[in-house]
Amino acid sequence: MEDLQVTLARTLSLAAIALAVGAASSCADPRAAKYRLEGSLGQLMDLGYDEARLQLGPDDLSILFVRIHPLDTLGPNDGGSTNMMVGNSEDYPFKVSVALLGQGPFGGSRVDLTMTDGNGNPVSTFSRDVLNDPNKAFPKASRATLFLNKVPVVDQTVTGDFNVTFAEGVEVASGRTVFSKGFSAKVIE
Repeated sequence: MEDLQVTLARTLSLAAIALAVGAASSCADPRAAKYRLEGSLGQLMDLGYDEARLQLGPDDLSILFVRIHPLDTLGPNDGGSTNMMVGNSEDYPFKVSVALLGQGPFGGSRVDLTMTDGNGNPVSTFSRDVLNDPNKAFPKASRATLFLNKVPVVDQTVTGDFNVTFAEGVEVASGRTVFSKGFSAKVIE
């Protein structure tokens, strides 16, 4: 009888531990990215992001995939009079920039991002800006398209998708892919 009680106690203890581990692992990390770009580039670097923004300039537009990092709070021992939030920092795990070549912003049709201007320069560039990551610029694309559901207007939201295959070479992203099957971006100036 005593062996049965010991076995039962061990079984219940193991079940409680398994339940606690399962509950802890199912809790979402509050600092985890909300969304993730897909493709083989994700095997080399983190492509998680929290929001997308479409930055509309006079000669170009850029889609920034933004990773927001809340900064710690300052308390009385840190030089603050009360606990107060310092703010956020931002990383840009991926950015698509497209020169408009004297035309207005596009929307409602798929755009070939491998086009070149009159001098043979690519109209699109791809980059990132992440703290302590030396990778800033990516090689030119061998295949790439972008779709926006409508012409972007400041303070509105557009949806879209994109895909990029980088040209073969020796740079870190060479031959890799990155894409989004769907994103929603707030349009800013």
